[in-house]
Amino acid sequence: DNYKSDHDFDSVERAWLHKRQKTEARHKSERPAAEGNHANNEEQHRTAREDSSKVAPAGSNQIDRLKDKKQKQKEARKRKKAARLEAEEALKQQRKAEDDARKARAKSEQEKKRNIRDNAKASGFKVLAKGVRSQDLIVGKGKMVEDRKKVRVSYVLRSKSHTTGKIIDSSHNF
Repeated sequence: DNYKSDHDFDSVERAWLHKRQKTEARHKSERPAAEGNHANNEEQHRTAREDSSKVAPAGSNQIDRLKDKKQKQKEARKRKKAARLEAEEALKQQRKAEDDARKARAKSEQEKKRNIRDNAKASGFKVLAKGVRSQDLIVGKGKMVEDRKKVRVSYVLRSKSHTTGKIIDSSHNF
């Protein structure tokens, strides 16, 4: 045969093509000139088919194996892509959930600060920058305080509750 190697696809294809051309040439040259040659012609066709069937399975098996291999690779790529898309979608959903939770926490913090300001206004406390609450208890003696000038104050800094919490720091002349 013309096979150089069973594993060489090109040689298999060339051999198959060569056999096919050979059988086609044989068919053309052996066409019956008359009806009497019909039985002899059928036998020649049968032998030609047997010859081509001997060559075709080896080549077609390898071709079929290559097609199957390509198909499996294609399916594997599709599965891998689908898995990657699912992972990306899950990651997007997780990020969205985290973002929603972060927004909800920020909103609740804003609500707490707003409630503290509202409660402080109702109880006579002023809320300064950075959330510091202050209340003037005693009106001092002396000059009127000018805006943006230094002043001396006495204070008591308490934890948690502004009236009953533990004293953290205090000064009579600060």
